[in-house]
Amino acid sequence: MNPPLLIAGAGLCGLSVARTLPRGRFRICEAEGEAGGLCRSIAHKDYTFDFTGHLLHLKGPMLDLVQNLLGENLAVIRRRSLVHTHGVEFDYPFQVHLHGLPAAVREECLSGFEAVSGSDIDMTNFETWCLTVFGKGITRHFMRPYNEKLLRTRLADMSADWVHYIPRPKLEDVRAGARGETVEGVGYNAEFRYPKQGGIGVLPRALARDLPIESDSPITRVHAGDRRALIRGEWIPYDRLVSTIPLPSLLRDIEDAPAELRAAAGELEAVGVLCLNLGIDGPTKNAHWMYFPEEKYPFFRVGFYHNIAPFSAPPGKSALYVELSYRKRSDLPKDYVRAAVDGLVNAGILQDASRVEECVEVWIDSAYAIHTKKRQDSLRIIEPYLSNAGIVPIGRYGRWAYTSMGEALQEGITTGEKLRATVP
Repeated sequence: MNPPLLIAGAGLCGLSVARTLPRGRFRICEAEGEAGGLCRSIAHKDYTFDFTGHLLHLKGPMLDLVQNLLGENLAVIRRRSLVHTHGVEFDYPFQVHLHGLPAAVREECLSGFEAVSGSDIDMTNFETWCLTVFGKGITRHFMRPYNEKLLRTRLADMSADWVHYIPRPKLEDVRAGARGETVEGVGYNAEFRYPKQGGIGVLPRALARDLPIESDSPITRVHAGDRRALIRGEWIPYDRLVSTIPLPSLLRDIEDAPAELRAAAGELEAVGVLCLNLGIDGPTKNAHWMYFPEEKYPFFRVGFYHNIAPFSAPPGKSALYVELSYRKRSDLPKDYVRAAVDGLVNAGILQDASRVEECVEVWIDSAYAIHTKKRQDSLRIIEPYLSNAGIVPIGRYGRWAYTSMGEALQEGITTGEKLRATVP
């Protein structure tokens, strides 16, 4: 029998690959005890939490796929999100709701946008992109503080190869928002989908149905030259290794990797996210999520599960996810739970700290790959090496890129269809 296709990781991307391949011609190995990767849910007492906020932004074939998998359990929801800054709260996106800001800040943001409207966009780095797309005011008051807080990297040190996710309104919309007019439907996440019951974890469970997933089976070593991987003490030969695991981890596990590859791997950077899933006795905010660009708040975003799916919390209570980013865990306040709860009180989300009755921590040490020039240079070394070794890195972590769940599903299916043509 020919060596099988080996799939590392049973998250959305890996599961989508497996669903397109003939049974008996692949093995799918998952390091955790269940499929789903970070797209999992936690049933905790009377609450349902996720591994931080996971909302589905879908269209076309991927929308059809998820609709077929989840059927009547899939809700369609119009975004209700807020920005909290300068002592006020107003609708997101920031750039089309300037009316909510203090007058001087509003004028600075509007005039800055007008000054660059229609001009050439400078793609040198993320900072130049922001300045030439939004102007100095919006960059100063939102784009810089929020993104540097989230990614813990200077705008000038980031590349601009991931910015298609950021809403870019028309000049007339920015002016209308500054006048206080309602501007709706801006951004890719203006509408989203989410399961009515069970949390986001119902999606990977549906994808994994009837698949022969080998759980608790991490790949611990790889010999690229011989095309074999060590799994639970056994060397497994493979024809192709489809890797959805974090790219730096994969490269560290390749025992015959040349020094140049290891050096390139060392240039790949990420920030981690601590998600504090909180059960709250009582009401909080009537929003789906909120952005906090100011440093006085330890978190960059707060989400409200119970407003997305009421089953997430018992009647009269609230279920929140509170996100704090870090390069090292020691970057966070020593008592990070207390700091986060105090921030929620100061922001007017909680009446007082005693309302918190449950707290479930989820640590994601590689939450967001940071797009930098060094990343681009490193991938030019890494990608040809992996291709020659029969290793196919895909997905958010496999390619070390900023992607959505819908894109993970699509990339998995596209990859699987290409590989299926090579299966004897």
